[in-house]
Amino acid sequence: MIKRSSLPLFYLATAIPSVPYLLLNYFMPSQFLYVPESGLAQTWPFLIAVLLTFMFVAGCTIIAADRNFLSVRLGILIVLPLLLTLMAYIRAVPTISSVTTAIVILAMWVMLFRYLRNSTILSVRFVVGFSIAFFLSAGIAHLWSPIEFSRFVGSYGILSMFIGICSILLLAAALRPRVGGALALSLIVLGLFNSRDHRIKQVSSERTATFFKDNLEKWVANRKDLNAYKAAKLPYPVILVSSEGGGIYAAAHAFQTLSQLASHCPTFTQHVLALVGVSGGSFGNALFTSNIEPVQHDYEACKPESNAVDTGALSADHLAPTLARFLWLETIDAIVPGQWLESDRASILVESMNSSAHDPKYLSGAVGSSWDPAGVRPALVAVATNMENGRRFVISPLVPQWSENTVEWWPDQATSDKDMTLMEAAGISARFPWITPTARVDLSDKEFRILADGGYFENSGAETVLDFVSEIKTIDANQSAREEAEKLNIKNENETDTEAYQNFGEEFEKLNEEIEVEADSDCRVYVASEFRKKVSWDGCSIHIYLIHLAIAGTSIDDDSEVQNRPASRSSFVFDPISTLLSTRTARGRLALERASSQLCGTRGGECVMNPKPAFAG
Repeated sequence: MIKRSSLPLFYLATAIPSVPYLLLNYFMPSQFLYVPESGLAQTWPFLIAVLLTFMFVAGCTIIAADRNFLSVRLGILIVLPLLLTLMAYIRAVPTISSVTTAIVILAMWVMLFRYLRNSTILSVRFVVGFSIAFFLSAGIAHLWSPIEFSRFVGSYGILSMFIGICSILLLAAALRPRVGGALALSLIVLGLFNSRDHRIKQVSSERTATFFKDNLEKWVANRKDLNAYKAAKLPYPVILVSSEGGGIYAAAHAFQTLSQLASHCPTFTQHVLALVGVSGGSFGNALFTSNIEPVQHDYEACKPESNAVDTGALSADHLAPTLARFLWLETIDAIVPGQWLESDRASILVESMNSSAHDPKYLSGAVGSSWDPAGVRPALVAVATNMENGRRFVISPLVPQWSENTVEWWPDQATSDKDMTLMEAAGISARFPWITPTARVDLSDKEFRILADGGYFENSGAETVLDFVSEIKTIDANQSAREEAEKLNIKNENETDTEAYQNFGEEFEKLNEEIEVEADSDCRVYVASEFRKKVSWDGCSIHIYLIHLAIAGTSIDDDSEVQNRPASRSSFVFDPISTLLSTRTARGRLALERASSQLCGTRGGECVMNPKPAFAG
């Protein structure tokens, strides 16, 4: 017989499982609010969540009754998770169906409570054994069908099952405090010190990343609407997009913005050279690129109306598969010696995203061979952070040649055939611990990197766009320097050597050795500073106008509001995290400011805030 001294521990073990429900209901974050809203919209995820919560509440009630602990006060603590679950659904969508279900479920529990106070129908061992078996069965079903089964159960049901099994085990441990305490301590130690190797699955690639200078001319020359700009004597607009991080909302923001632009402007995607994404923005870029029809079109002016955007890839439940892998399987994997899980929750998120994409085959292709200068799809660029040195690690099929000292680009021109898929690259950019673990990427058989969310360095992606801009402008500057050298050389053939020419020649030779500019290119790339100024498309000369499209949550002009906001109270616990997140945002704003000043000059953001139509054909 269990001693009555175990009753306080039993009360504590009964109250602990209600804490997550209380926090979610109190703060009611918008991400959580979407879960009961979508669950009620589909009906069955709502019913599954409520029934699973009821099942574990009933199990706790049976354990309390078996040890003669059941009372009204304890019964309220036991049923609290069920009450909070019903409250969350009713608050999300106060419909008649949810209220009716709440009344029916509570009536069932009251009947069970009144019956069990005077009789016991099941033992503690049976309840614990059945709960563990039920939990393991759900984990096996998730292994068999990680996406569809998890979406069927729903995010709330997955959370309820995990909290439910924890509550059953806590109550069992409270009945045997010494045994339960020793077991809990052992599990905590195993979970903390049993390290896991989050190595991503890699694929082989026949082609490594390519340098800008080798493909910029080829990319522009292959634009099907290029002749329209030549006829109008205007430079060809080259768009570089940066998509800010920020979870699923950032993914939706990037996807919707790019899709709407493509819907309004039929040739928009032909002008986008690269899509740079950070964290959730990388997912949005990838899903948008998957939707692009891989066919170029002749010039067509933008139209005021747009077609409907299919948001099915984003509205699919990507949280449930990720949550199931984390709560159902990774918790077990953390305490079991060895590593038996091949895919962690971040890889499952990638798989879920890819399964909802319009063209999953394209996103399953290797990064190094994903970009074609003659194609319409832009280069997908994902920004991560090297955990060891804090520098950017950029996964891109296009590599600027002259930014190697500030950022590590991959895959590079190395002979290694190791590569990753486009969607996996987006997933690495969005690995934000503790939500998703850092990733191990093998660069070769002897070298690897541990990578985290790109937002740790800067969250906007503008810093990487500036690397591309600097690369293109360097190409222009180097060709200008060569032209000046050739002019001086021609002049020197008719005149004696001058000290000025000798000095310029020495400086140019030094520059030429450092950057290894190829001299056999007959074409000339000009970067225009003004779009409406007429240019001359002589021979194979190429005139381009650089545009940075920054997809961000707020304008850089909003920074004054942040500076004037009163400081919050100091917190010993949360100050380090708050500072990290504030720095993540501030560095993104700084990068956007730099991009604005470099591309817009003294006009600031005027070129973005007040766009004017260039020409209509």
